[in-house]
Amino acid sequence: MKRKDKIFAHRAKCGCFLGNTIEGVQCCLNMGLNLEIDVQACQNGLVVTHCEKLRQDHISQYPVETVRKFGINRKDGSIVFAPATVHGRSDVARIPTLPEVLNLVSESEKEIKVILDIKKEQDNIEILDKIVSLVKNYNLVKQIILGIPYQTDAIYIKKQSQIATLLFGSKKDIRTIRSDNKTIDYVRIWQNWLENDFGEITNKPSNWISCLQDLIHKKVIVTAGGMNEVQGGEISKGQFEKVIKLGADGIIVNDPAIYL
Repeated sequence: MKRKDKIFAHRAKCGCFLGNTIEGVQCCLNMGLNLEIDVQACQNGLVVTHCEKLRQDHISQYPVETVRKFGINRKDGSIVFAPATVHGRSDVARIPTLPEVLNLVSESEKEIKVILDIKKEQDNIEILDKIVSLVKNYNLVKQIILGIPYQTDAIYIKKQSQIATLLFGSKKDIRTIRSDNKTIDYVRIWQNWLENDFGEITNKPSNWISCLQDLIHKKVIVTAGGMNEVQGGEISKGQFEKVIKLGADGIIVNDPAIYL
């Protein structure tokens, strides 16, 4: 696998463009870069954003029409209310819908991989149904990887399609995966799981990447940074090289052009 094929743009953040925006996705497509985006369910559809709330309410309480009246402040990435005028404003990027993003990917000549990080409540099958249906409608089954929090989600998805699944689990969750589990294709781990007490990436016999690949036969995608860290997606070039040498099948980073 080529180095470029292993890189995923965190939230489709690319160059000067904000994450989870149409501009960021288009930049990744233009460069032929894989990407990862966050998918939230609102009242009557699916939108692409990592923010769970608009003002004081959860995004699931709003219809798509209202969500689209909010935008992303280009200065600090915060969510701001910018009705209608968000379209075409230079200071605000609008929140895209999932169909918009999938349409861009389907129309592109670049066959990149796209991880959909599904933000959902446990056992919310309706959201999975909608996403699987959209992926099929846009003929992207071979390009999409569905990031799910529970193994039961993977079982449900595989009953409906051949869309690849990636488990966004804790260390405890990952340790419960059996080697004969055919419903999970990828496992996501955090960069700091590979580090020693001094923050250095090491290649121990018990290395997470080699163990997961050899023992349960899963591809491993590493998210740069650590769980709940503000700088998720950030990694030095030296640490990036170490993760690649450890044999990771993919690595999610901010501004991927730095590592090409």
